[in-house]
Amino acid sequence: MVKKYNYRPGREKKSRTIKKVQHRHPSEYLNDLEEWQRYQYDPGHYLGGNIHPQLKYASGTKAGKYFAALCLMLGVISGIGTVFTFIEGVGNILALLMTLLFISVGLTCFGGSKE
Repeated sequence: MVKKYNYRPGREKKSRTIKKVQHRHPSEYLNDLEEWQRYQYDPGHYLGGNIHPQLKYASGTKAGKYFAALCLMLGVISGIGTVFTFIEGVGNILALLMTLLFISVGLTCFGGSKE
């Protein structure tokens, strides 16, 4: 009785799958950006405290600080206007909410990274 082999005897069968090598960047921002690209369509990945890299590192840049200052200025200007409308008795609740929104975004951007 002759034994039939699916491959040549004496040689090991090699798998045909290609293993992906995980390259890590020296920059933590690029590592986080690559993680976001892998999981951007997974709805549950960013629910447990993982923050998008553009939000995580926004306050450390010069443009992030300008954005925070701009939000604070808009909040203060709209706050002054809202106070005057409430003094006249024609208070606008939407303007008050926008004031609070601008000020909170500005303060959050100045807060820095949460890690």
